[in-house]
Amino acid sequence: MVNIKSILLSISWILLIGLVSKAYAANIIAHTDRTSVYEGESITLTYDVHGSADGRPDFTAIEKDFDILGRNKSSSMQFINGKMSSKVQWILTLMPKRMGQLRIPPIYFGKDKSNDLMIQVRKEKTSSAGKTAEDMFLQVSVDPNQAYIQSQILYTIRIYVAVRLNNASLSEPELSVADAVIERLGEDKRFQTTHLGRHYQVIERSYAIFPQQSGKLRINPVVFSGQIVRGASNFMNPFNQFTGKTRRMQSKAIEIDVKPAPKSQQGTTWLPTSRIELSEHWPSDPPVFKVGEAVTRTLTLKADGLTAAQLPEISKATPDGFKTYPDQPQLEDLKHNKGITGQRTEKIAMIANKPGKLTLPAISINWWNTKTNKAEVVSLPARTIMVAAADNVSRPVTKAEPVIPDMAPSENTIHAKPEAVVIPNTQSNFWSWVSLGLVIAWLSSMFIMWRKLNRLKTTGMQQQNEKQNQQQASLKQLEKQIKQACDKNDAQACKAALLDWARVIHPEQQLNALSDIGSYFGSELDIAISKLSQTLYSQNEINWQGGELWQAWQQANQQSKNKLGKNKPELAPMYP
Repeated sequence: MVNIKSILLSISWILLIGLVSKAYAANIIAHTDRTSVYEGESITLTYDVHGSADGRPDFTAIEKDFDILGRNKSSSMQFINGKMSSKVQWILTLMPKRMGQLRIPPIYFGKDKSNDLMIQVRKEKTSSAGKTAEDMFLQVSVDPNQAYIQSQILYTIRIYVAVRLNNASLSEPELSVADAVIERLGEDKRFQTTHLGRHYQVIERSYAIFPQQSGKLRINPVVFSGQIVRGASNFMNPFNQFTGKTRRMQSKAIEIDVKPAPKSQQGTTWLPTSRIELSEHWPSDPPVFKVGEAVTRTLTLKADGLTAAQLPEISKATPDGFKTYPDQPQLEDLKHNKGITGQRTEKIAMIANKPGKLTLPAISINWWNTKTNKAEVVSLPARTIMVAAADNVSRPVTKAEPVIPDMAPSENTIHAKPEAVVIPNTQSNFWSWVSLGLVIAWLSSMFIMWRKLNRLKTTGMQQQNEKQNQQQASLKQLEKQIKQACDKNDAQACKAALLDWARVIHPEQQLNALSDIGSYFGSELDIAISKLSQTLYSQNEINWQGGELWQAWQQANQQSKNKLGKNKPELAPMYP
């Protein structure tokens, strides 16, 4: 008979070993400097190994479609938050063996492996420059040849050098219209290629151009110059300071047809891009909400071929049941070999003002797909969340009534008849003196108890008066702290003083958050407190001025005192 317990134990061990192996597996990421090359051009392949790989890599599989011209290895270690992390880089220089779509297969590092990559190898372009095996020549290209207004155009300059070249310079591209934005994409790239049987070092520089008006856009020729030094070739450092024969080259001019936005898109947000992404992030998923507590929602919009300045505001409306305090948006342009990816990040502090089930509405943004030439919508679906009540919600307190024993005789009470005690005449007077002593002791005890009760009553009244005096002194001190915080424009100190003041003057209301204070005292103080909360929750520094809050608080404080005065009885209670 098969032992089921042993089988389950074996399966548990197998799963545990698998989870541990997965937790300690190295993360290996493969990437190249370019995904599209021409025949005879080299590419740089990099493997980033994060963590401890299971073994050394075997690059034999790559040699099916590529020649490995060189390889290099580097290691680095760093400490982040007290934890050590290691990184190893393997850098290979590859030359494709043929044209077409070539695959770089996954490479195994022991049991760990990398991702695969696809490389497009195209036939060499023919142009007026480079038809003969010259010492150096210049080529320019654009992608695409036709573009929409405000969309991205990639402009690439390539300098082919087969000799030692020094004191090199390249002019910046100039446009025929002033209404256009042009951005350089990172540092120059360097790689090797073979052209007409001669080896060249290629220097590539790229730009992203965003035309702001439709019509013809002309990119004027760029000029490259450098000093050629005859002798041994030096491809890697052409910008060193040496003397030699100066050579100057000029590229061809390029014209691009810029199309206007389609009529269906005019008057709306115009976002011409090939890919767009809208995402959200919470401190926890699902987010945990409690009344009066702030939770930060992070919204991110990313679009290829657009700058961050072109991206619209993501979230405008305030959801029902919340107060929102948006931070300043973060705009970032991510530059890479395919152009620019614009990223807009909005962080919003959200405070729920009531418990229960609340709904965050859907967010939708219209955009134009430049690949399909169609209008599309990117969106986040509506989200329902549960809001818990605050932890310190006031609860009714029931006072226990004192139990007074019923001293009236009941029907079942047995009345004992007193028996006559006959003291013989022969008894001594000793017991009489004992009885008298007991009576005196009892009277003394009653007197002491009366004195204690009277003293406790007096002490209680004194403590009550002292408590009232302390409350008044505390309120005066808190008023002083609020004024000082407003005068100094100290938002944190003002928040602390306001919360302490609210708890002292209205302990029965459980005013434990700034939003509670604003809601209780009315619109003017609520508006001023909302501005204070926006300053506190914002990650960027905001120049908060406390004068407005001080005036609103004075009015609310006076109204609260008047209300307390009206509710006070005309005569003090007879038995306080």
